[in-house]
Parts: sequence; structure tokens; C-alpha cells
Amino acid sequence: MIKIYKRRKREDKKRYVYEGLQPAYHSRTDCINLKSKYKNYEIPYEIIERGNEEIAKFRKWFKENQKFLEQKPDLFVAKLQIAFSLDSVPIAVDHDNSGTTEIDNLNLNELEERIDKILRSAGNFYKDNPDKQTIIKPFQKYTFLAYKTDPISSNDTELSDHELKSFLFEYDNKFKKPFKELLLQYFMVKHNPELQFDGLLLEQLGFKSCHACHEQDVNEGYKI
Repeated sequence: MIKIYKRRKREDKKRYVYEGLQPAYHSRTDCINLKSKYKNYEIPYEIIERGNEEIAKFRKWFKENQKFLEQKPDLFVAKLQIAFSLDSVPIAVDHDNSGTTEIDNLNLNELEERIDKILRSAGNFYKDNPDKQTIIKPFQKYTFLAYKTDPISSNDTELSDHELKSFLFEYDNKFKKPFKELLLQYFMVKHNPELQFDGLLLEQLGFKSCHACHEQDVNEGYKI
């Protein structure tokens, strides 16, 4: 295995007002938070020099008074300079949205059962289709031949090249591909001692569900 899941570490370098927070994942592509820009504020160097206690105090004050920054920025700056005896003001950090990445947020409790279900389905398909057994036995490891342009030279079945490739293509997509994908997910979790087969994958990796998505799902009666 080359790939494993790595649990996201929350790191606070004491440089920004909003830092070291648990990131969120979204269940809805139309969520306003998913498409929002990144916005933060640098903590003035004078505050950083005063130590962690002053940084915590500054962050708390900033969050409680941020409404003034948005409505009356001059008043906010004046209040801030008085409260902390500052010569400088926080610098806003603003970046465009970096885009989205989709991931199957697996329920790890069900992962093994989903793998077993595919194996049972493949076994039942074999038993229920005795006329296909002479095809499955020699070709179940060679379904990649379905994607080749050249004729299958080892085709000693009664099927034409096109029919054999169609069957292998269907078998590959119905059983083998889903099995491989689930097995890959299984080992990416299994080989990380920090993760357990319990709950949702993204929550195991250190993410929380987006409150806005969850609220909208509940309001619209969805069960995600």
C-alpha cells in the first residue's frame, strides 16, 4: 500500500484570529459556505510578542467586536487601539475559494459489510449462471481484456470477441471495480493506527459536518 489516510492535525501557529479550528465538510454542493472566500485577520506583532495569554484575549475581543469592523471600521480600530494600546491594526487576509474536492464519506461501520455483499453477489452470480461459469473461471482475472482493441487471442468460448468483451466489461464494472475501490478504502483506514472502524470517514479524519448543510438537510427532510 502506498496510500493511507492521514488524520488532519489542527495546528495553531498563533498568527491569525481564526486558526487551529476544526475544518468542515459539506453534504450540499449549493452550500454558501462551500463557495465562500477565505477571510482571516493577522494578529498584530505587538500582541504576539506579549505571549499566548494576550493572544487569547485579543482573539476573544476581536470576535466579540467584529460587528463593528463590518459596520463602523473606524470605531472598531479606535476601540481596538484603546483596548490593547496598539499602534498597528490587524491586516485582513483574503483569498479566492480554492475549489472543491469530492469524496465518498463512507460509514466505516458498514464498509466490511459492503465488501462482503459484493463478494456474495459475485458468488451468487456464478452459481445462478452455470452457462457463464466456463467464461468466468478462465477470465475473471483478465477482465482488463475487455478494454483492449485487439481481439482476445485466448478466446476458446462460444462467444464472439465482441460478446466476450461485453461480458467481461459488465463483470468488471458490476463486481471487480466496486470491490477494488472498497478494498482500497478499507486498507487506507486499516493501515493507519490513528483511525478506527467507527463512524464516518471524514469525521475520523478530523473534519466536522457543516452546520449550514446539516440545518438545510433537516429543514428539507433529507437524511444524508
